[in-house]
Amino acid sequence: MLYFFCYLLRAIRLSIVFSNGKFFEWLQFTGIFQLINRLAPFRLGEIASPVLIKSIFKINYAESIMKIIFIRIIDLILLIILSLFFLGISDFINPLIVIIVLITFILTFLFMYSRKHSFYTFFFGITVKALSLFNDKISQKIQNRSSIFKISRVIITKLLTVTFFEKLLLFSSFLFTAHSLGFTFGISKMLVAISMSNFTDLLPINSIGNFGTFELGWVGVLRISGVGFQESVESALLSHFFIFNFTLIIGIVCTISKFVIYENKSNKTENL
Repeated sequence: MLYFFCYLLRAIRLSIVFSNGKFFEWLQFTGIFQLINRLAPFRLGEIASPVLIKSIFKINYAESIMKIIFIRIIDLILLIILSLFFLGISDFINPLIVIIVLITFILTFLFMYSRKHSFYTFFFGITVKALSLFNDKISQKIQNRSSIFKISRVIITKLLTVTFFEKLLLFSSFLFTAHSLGFTFGISKMLVAISMSNFTDLLPINSIGNFGTFELGWVGVLRISGVGFQESVESALLSHFFIFNFTLIIGIVCTISKFVIYENKSNKTENL
């Protein structure tokens, strides 16, 4: 149930950023995208995001790519902040060092927040150069639109708030799953392991289901903290396997519902 609420918050986040389409459509998109992203290796599912958005919402590639990248930045910022916080309340690193790093990071973020348009220009300049290696046409469109890409501070604040709670729910989902499976290594220790697994999950070398890269961070943290290798691996694999099954179920339901709705609309159009 907690994991499904993550999907609801992700759909809310997308509807806030794009201000286009109905909430249920964004929920369907989230389920379908997560299904594709988890089944495709090497994070190739990320490529499907702008394609799906264009197909469902008729939003051009330039706008969707820019806004999805912006959401990913917010994701990374909150992941770093929460990871540093969890490290601070654990006994892995001297809390004073973590507090100093966390405060420095937050101050840096606040500086970027106050100068958001300069940050957009810098970041999208890098994005344009990277995309030009693959598709000059889309790269040029993003470059042309980057100067008018503006997201208000109100929307940024909403995004930060929604993403914060989405991350907490995601971490809680894995924490409760591991606990229900009988793996009780301590809450603070588990939260650090889960947050690190989300970092290694970002590596572009993952397999189908992201098995391998996800477990890397989880097992690494538990092994450093003195947990046995077998227990570390089993807790990571089993917890990931259960959450992955929920991803499949939600994705299949969203795909079927989208197909049924599309068929109903097509039939109504033909009858008219």
